[in-house]
Amino acid sequence: MKKRFAFIFNPHAGTQDKKAERAIRQFMESKSRSSTLTLTKGKNHATEIARNSAEDGLIPVAVGGDGTVNEVAKALINTDTPMGIIPKGSGNGVARHLGISLTPSAALVDLSRATPVSLDTGLVNEHPFVMLMGIGFDANVAQRMTREKRRGLTTYIKLVLKEYIAYHTPEITAQFEGQTFAESTFMFNVSNASQFGNDFYQAPEASMKDGKLNLSLIKPFPVWMTPGIVWRMKTKRIAHSSYYVGMPIEEIKVLNPVSHINLDGESLSVNAPLHIKVNKASIRVLVP
Repeated sequence: MKKRFAFIFNPHAGTQDKKAERAIRQFMESKSRSSTLTLTKGKNHATEIARNSAEDGLIPVAVGGDGTVNEVAKALINTDTPMGIIPKGSGNGVARHLGISLTPSAALVDLSRATPVSLDTGLVNEHPFVMLMGIGFDANVAQRMTREKRRGLTTYIKLVLKEYIAYHTPEITAQFEGQTFAESTFMFNVSNASQFGNDFYQAPEASMKDGKLNLSLIKPFPVWMTPGIVWRMKTKRIAHSSYYVGMPIEEIKVLNPVSHINLDGESLSVNAPLHIKVNKASIRVLVP
């Protein structure tokens, strides 16, 4: 029996709108006439569409970036309904980690042949994440990104450079395996997938199906070492830096209140201490 998909298309994600929409409509015409295509109208609309589509027996497919993947996943976590991904975001960290093609037409071919794989997700307070949650520099960049009318890699790079100049490193107090530590941290990430997106790896050893998350810290470093840190992240060698600390975890608490976090590439206001834990084998994703 042919798969019936509900393509949930975020028109504000990335820069491939026309190319992606054209590929999906051609796919629906030739391969899956009973599938649907719906454009999202705002925050959390993708979650509503995914929930309704699953109830109608369709497989929800996130067409967008990691934020869209998060919204679709929220409707399907701890259910038997799988989801698909057609990446067209600024970073596409989840898709890249899973080996999903960044070309819409190729991703659609893979989607029709893919089988569901059970993957872990994470939970920070009551908020689920698929890729990562972060405090510090990347959270500030994600917050600034919400104010931008244009998305994409160029905008992201400009914001990174601008934020880097003005950034002040916070001290984070956390509790892990019964021990409390306080550390000034440039970036504090709890990751389910290995990268932020665009093949920049903050947790190269992370797996989405090992029943664990990965804590990765980058301590404050001299400005002159910035190119080396960036190069190590790009080449999966960040773990070799003396400014990096990484380890697998199942649960961690951040004790001092945090105003906002990076949640799968999107900024989320929390204004509270954080309780972060893994949700094992909680989402089924169509993977080539």
